[in-house]
Amino acid sequence: MLVVVVGVLLMGAVSAYAAAANTVVATVSVGSNPDGVAVTPNGRYAYVVAGTNSVSVIDTSTNTVTTTIGGFNSPVGIAITPNGQFAYVTNYGAFGSGNTVNRINTSDNTLAGPPIVTGLGPTSIAVSPDGAHVYVSNKGGGSVSVIQTSNNTVAATITGFDAPAMLAVTPDNLNVYVADFNTDTVKVISTAATPKRVVATISAGDGPYGVAITPNGRFVYVANDLGNTVSVIATASNTVVGSPIPTNSVPLGIAATPDGQFVYVALNGQQSVGIISTATNTMTSTVASVGTSPFAIAISSNGQYAYVTNQGSSSVAVINLLDDVSQTAPDTIQEVPRPITGCASFVSDSSVNWAGVSGIGWTPSWAQWVDDGHGGEVCVRLLSYNTNTGTWFVR
Repeated sequence: MLVVVVGVLLMGAVSAYAAAANTVVATVSVGSNPDGVAVTPNGRYAYVVAGTNSVSVIDTSTNTVTTTIGGFNSPVGIAITPNGQFAYVTNYGAFGSGNTVNRINTSDNTLAGPPIVTGLGPTSIAVSPDGAHVYVSNKGGGSVSVIQTSNNTVAATITGFDAPAMLAVTPDNLNVYVADFNTDTVKVISTAATPKRVVATISAGDGPYGVAITPNGRFVYVANDLGNTVSVIATASNTVVGSPIPTNSVPLGIAATPDGQFVYVALNGQQSVGIISTATNTMTSTVASVGTSPFAIAISSNGQYAYVTNQGSSSVAVINLLDDVSQTAPDTIQEVPRPITGCASFVSDSSVNWAGVSGIGWTPSWAQWVDDGHGGEVCVRLLSYNTNTGTWFVR
């Protein structure tokens, strides 16, 4: 069953890819003092935490806020489960009075279940790659809470931190790297240990805050808030490699591209985002005029866009990351029957047998179900050829 949505996808794709790489293509007004941001795995929505005790939902096809969700207590961080079904939001609260995490059901953008009580002053949050656990840094309480998603209760509390900031889970799900702000270190939690505990402490720069792990899991990039640098940690040895990378500003939020070639860092002291080449570990350029006091950053799973929250201008900047695309080969629709079982909206590539993926260089990526989970028979994806890189990508 093919539907007319395919035509809409074609038109939207052409207009969306008109900008040069590393340029701001849209600015979206959200609630005051926006903080964390996360993009759904299928790239259709960006969820933004706002200081008005709300979360704004941006439709990425139009770059407009379509929904505003209330009921939070000074929310700070946000993370979305790998299947895209839930977003978890930390409630720091006034002077740490929140101390909870809320769940958003992304199918209808309502709060799901009661708040989950964590430690004092929860800030950053990350979901494990298998979706089984959520890790929460309790900045006020000097701990990390581990939420078990099967029953949404805190299964463990790991202590020994001093103002932990952002944290990230390795792609193999074996370790969690936590920026421990007041100790100028990054601490490594082993998820396989019983009980889960800190197994390594790594000296970083001055005031480590943001943490990003490359997709291959080999390196951790740490934004040092007070030192105006980014440190690089090799996960094989848990040691800092090379010299800190100067940023000439206040680096906070940080994210790696899906191909691992670049790391983007929000420079809070400037109206810009720094671009670090992972091949040379140097900041090669910046994206200017993103907004006032850029804070957090999230990159879509196909590597096309970065979403940057600007605390001073109450906005989200949308940055196009890829070069212009010249279509020397036609866009191609690829179809497969939907699986017999499972939720069509959030099917993963591992459960879809894409026809022809090995024959002409196509790489499996996120799939969009044309029926949006309402009983259709065909799953489609739009493939386009990038002449600059000689590769196909998913639009």
